[in-house]
Amino acid sequence: MRNNGSQPRFFVIEDEDAFLNLEQDWNALFARIASPTPFQRFSWGRLCWQRHRTIPGRRLYVAVLEVENRPVVIAPFVANRRFGVFATLTFLDSLTPQYNEILVGGECRSEEYIEMVIAGIRRDWRVLGLRLNWMPEESALAGSRPSLRLVASKTNRALYVDLDRYEGYDHYLHSLSPNLRRDHGRRVRQLREAGSFSHCLASRETAPTLLAWLFAKKRDWVARRFPKSEWLPAPGTEELFTAAAIEGLADRRTWVTALTIDDRPIAVALAYREGDILFSSKSAYDPAWHKMSPCRTLDLLDIEQAFKEGIHRVDMMIGDEFGKERFLGQARHVFSRRVRLARVRV
Repeated sequence: MRNNGSQPRFFVIEDEDAFLNLEQDWNALFARIASPTPFQRFSWGRLCWQRHRTIPGRRLYVAVLEVENRPVVIAPFVANRRFGVFATLTFLDSLTPQYNEILVGGECRSEEYIEMVIAGIRRDWRVLGLRLNWMPEESALAGSRPSLRLVASKTNRALYVDLDRYEGYDHYLHSLSPNLRRDHGRRVRQLREAGSFSHCLASRETAPTLLAWLFAKKRDWVARRFPKSEWLPAPGTEELFTAAAIEGLADRRTWVTALTIDDRPIAVALAYREGDILFSSKSAYDPAWHKMSPCRTLDLLDIEQAFKEGIHRVDMMIGDEFGKERFLGQARHVFSRRVRLARVRV
């Protein structure tokens, strides 16, 4: 796997043991990414592979470009077999909406290195094309490239709250609509009057129980609102997110937050912290407390905690169907694209 010269070397990892042996180099490259997300970590990719490997016709396809004995680009894909040995590549992801991106170091030749990786994949006659889902607009693959022939494209929005725009939480809260601000204060008072009220971050001991509660409530909500939706009930979804959450609790990369009344949860949220950005992932609430707006209350109290922790941005992730704009979130685009490969003659 090592390259003794300074010439770039492209190769593809399709063996699980070789993939696991890539961890040290992957982590070293991850540390050089300018704006990393939790979903680019090796630990996340490893857990995602545990889901993909159970699907017939899936195999690893991790494309790597190495220069002077170290990877400068890692493109974590899986191959989805379509016609015999032919396959389409998709990101090695959780099979649920998340930000997807390749890993690219901060080298000055990074754009050239990305093209070398694409050229390497284009030389593989088994690959028919790529389905590149959920790429943020700053993604290395989100722009137009002659080597990638666009077949179909879809654009979503991802909202985020830029905390640097505000002097503190009180300044942020007073920037919200008067109705929202007053209602939030009223709900917090009512919850405190309902019993022993708490907003807390889970520990390693309490997190598994709270996560199990979150997913049970979330499954019920999805079943009522979107009965045809398959992503949440799919085998392995809860296990992946629970394992990723518990893995990050020790160094506070994971936030499992809860609103409780008399030690009973009424709302729970899961988020991942990467550097100074908090990525909201999932939340759920007890329908019996619906009139108290428990998820909205939890969101605002989490933003207050984010200010205290020195976080610069709260990323509410993909989709704005749940009224995220009321939090004064700014928007960026997230692209999903299906592309064919312009072939390289060997």
